[in-house]
Amino acid sequence: MIRNEEVFNKIIEPLEIRNIALEVVNSIKNFGYRLIRVKEFKGSIKTLQFMIEKKNLETITISDCTKISKILTDLLEKNLQNDNFYIEVSSPGLERPLIEYSDFIRFTGSKIKIELKEEIKNRVNYLGIIKKCEEGKIQLIQDQTNIKIVFDFNIIKNANLVFEF
Repeated sequence: MIRNEEVFNKIIEPLEIRNIALEVVNSIKNFGYRLIRVKEFKGSIKTLQFMIEKKNLETITISDCTKISKILTDLLEKNLQNDNFYIEVSSPGLERPLIEYSDFIRFTGSKIKIELKEEIKNRVNYLGIIKKCEEGKIQLIQDQTNIKIVFDFNIIKNANLVFEF
């Protein structure tokens, strides 16, 4: 499972899902998928959005989403009996969130948008290319200035890939 509690909380945002997180992650994993993130959207009926990818990194199809949706529906209905909710299962998309340190390593050389929990050089928001990841640190080359910035993985609040047309 996820070793870092803060990373775990970014992956599984809704509190009621955290109680069954291991079961959710393992159910998806057993079918060859990886859980990227679970988010809750509130409305007249809340929506639980499950973002998945295949372990072999092949493209996620509608039938993949349907299969995982059925698995999750059964699991959640059994464990969240008093809740009404919709389930949405999707791929991470082109502007995929980067949540675990391994995501940053995997996408070295890619353009990202990042928000930090604390300021570095008087800023918390950066846009740039991941240059290097070593020992829990990420080196980013800023998009407009080409200035190198290095920060600890632990101070990242949000990050995602940036798709350029």
